[in-house]
Amino acid sequence: MALASTVLLAYLIDIPGQVESSHLTWAAIAAYLLYSLGLYAFPDALHAFSARPWQHWLDLAWYGLLTALTDPATSGIFLFYVFAILVASFRQGSVAGICITFGSAGVYLGVVFMLSRQHAGVEWSALLLRSFFLVSLGIMISLWGGSELSLKKRLALLREINSLSNPRFGVDHVLDATMEKLRLFFEADACVLLAYDTDTERYTLRESNAARPGGIPAPIPAELARSLSPFGSHEAVCFSAIDSLDRGQRRPTRVTDLADGHWTNAPSDLGQGVADILNAGAFMSVPLQAGRDGGRLYLTSNGLRFRDSDASFLAQAVEQAFRLIEHVKILDRMASVAAAVERRRIVTDLHDSAIQPYIGLKMGLEALREQANPANPLTTPIDRLLAMTSSVIKDLRNFVHDIEQQHVASADALASGIQERARRFRDHFGMHVEVEIREPLAVSDRLAAEILQLVNEGLSNVRKHTRASRCRILLASHENMLELRIENPCDAGEPPRFEPRSLTTRTRALGGHVAVDTRDRHSVVHITIPT
Repeated sequence: MALASTVLLAYLIDIPGQVESSHLTWAAIAAYLLYSLGLYAFPDALHAFSARPWQHWLDLAWYGLLTALTDPATSGIFLFYVFAILVASFRQGSVAGICITFGSAGVYLGVVFMLSRQHAGVEWSALLLRSFFLVSLGIMISLWGGSELSLKKRLALLREINSLSNPRFGVDHVLDATMEKLRLFFEADACVLLAYDTDTERYTLRESNAARPGGIPAPIPAELARSLSPFGSHEAVCFSAIDSLDRGQRRPTRVTDLADGHWTNAPSDLGQGVADILNAGAFMSVPLQAGRDGGRLYLTSNGLRFRDSDASFLAQAVEQAFRLIEHVKILDRMASVAAAVERRRIVTDLHDSAIQPYIGLKMGLEALREQANPANPLTTPIDRLLAMTSSVIKDLRNFVHDIEQQHVASADALASGIQERARRFRDHFGMHVEVEIREPLAVSDRLAAEILQLVNEGLSNVRKHTRASRCRILLASHENMLELRIENPCDAGEPPRFEPRSLTTRTRALGGHVAVDTRDRHSVVHITIPT
């Protein structure tokens, strides 16, 4: 809008008195001003429009039209092309900026060539000098904008890595999520982690790829581990089997000592052997240190060449990530020790304050049942209470046993656990619970245990605070988020607004969010948790 206003102002003032304008020129300026005002007046439309890759080419079309309707040799429209290059470079990177640079030069020279066929005396030397200046300045702006955009993306990755370090998810979840983030950022085919455990003196290999983000570490022989890591413990490596610029010649392995950051060439066979084992055409690798343990992280690709700067940044990202993972390990170890002490106390308290009273209640009900006449109408309710009491005692004993054995609900048992809770609420309280679980569920064992607690608490809230005789549970996993919906109808009318405080507290501790919807005579608690 500022550019359009500048053109309009220049033609209105016309200080030298040499501007030759026509109705078509004024119509083009007015149309460009209205176009700019529309984008300025509707910022939401501007945001959606500016994200389109062809938006910069539309700008070039406007500038080409204005150039054609003015004098290309003296018109200030020529400078407008620089703004299109700036926006393309800083929004979409160097490649887009360079394309717009040559597109601008092409549009400008094309318009001049068309006008030269109608008007004689075109000063080609001055116009070519302008075009050369535009291309030179555009390339510099494009490289600058691409570098700025790359730095912003790298900072965003480091922030995401920091947000992944939630100790409640466990070390394996944080490690898998970090490896997948690194793979996606560098657009690699796979991320491979070679780790050495000093306690067991064993090597393990873990891989994350598009087909299976995250994986179970598999033990490998020491000979294979040594073949995968023929480099120094402080060296980052960048290798590509074939360099297209070298006419099919093998490219040397690039190696740097992370202490000084100076890259040198090593024999190509050094990297080729590792590439053959990883079944990759190119890879970059950095060392890692997690406490006393060590290893290497590899990013592999069969269609992409990695640069030295990529490997240097990967080393920085891995150092930060594994520092956080080591912090999670320490917290997990401290939590395990504290949990063991608390577990022993809970087992004792449950046996004395919960199980024993229920056993006494059961014995009293059995004695009452023996005294009751078979024809007594209270016999059936007493039998139902006896069955319910026996079921509660069994559940409490299983719960105590699981606490003693430090059992954690597995991800595979999550679906069956939810179905079991639905059956229990139907049998004990007469509430029909419909369960819908959309496979596959990408959750860790710890998160599965937390989900079971959330489901149990949500069903209890429906039973205690509503008169609903039915309820629906939906569990699904998509885009690294787990979605849990607990829904119940309200036959009495529109339900009041409420906030499930205990569910909200537990969900926020997992890094998630709780939203409540009370429309159309339904209450829906919508829980989202990152996986």
